[in-house]
Amino acid sequence: MVNTHKRKKKRDPARPKRAMTPFLYYACEQRIKLKDEGKKMSLIEQSRYIANLWNICCTEKYLKLS
Repeated sequence: MVNTHKRKKKRDPARPKRAMTPFLYYACEQRIKLKDEGKKMSLIEQSRYIANLWNICCTEKYLKLS
């Protein structure tokens, strides 16, 4: 049998990374604040909490524009 699978190219580790989105900047800041406040949360709980804050923030901005 002939192997028809293509091999993946190895990625250059020195290649530039993608730019961070505004949400990622916000999430990094919020994780630092949570750590400083001493809140004990799992990574999943942190992510959900930060996503909720982000949604609230975005809807408030949207409502102010309307």
